[in-house]
Amino acid sequence: MVPATPMRQRETISAFITVSAFSPVEMFTLRVKLKEGVTFLGARPSNPTQWIVSQDVRSEGHRVVTLHCRRKESGYDQQRSADH
Repeated sequence: MVPATPMRQRETISAFITVSAFSPVEMFTLRVKLKEGVTFLGARPSNPTQWIVSQDVRSEGHRVVTLHCRRKESGYDQQRSADH
């Protein structure tokens, strides 16, 4: 994803990723490559009761932030797993 317009100093950009409640996706990974002078402030799920987001930061020539997004198990899913 690239911003639609050039970013200016001290400007904040937000990116939204949507996953349908009916999607079988349990987890996905996003990698953010930052150019010199750009700071990554953080990531958070819009629905923290359904998703957990963790991050790793590395420098590989560029600074790379890897976001690991994982769907939380619902109480129903946990009960169903315990029954089997």
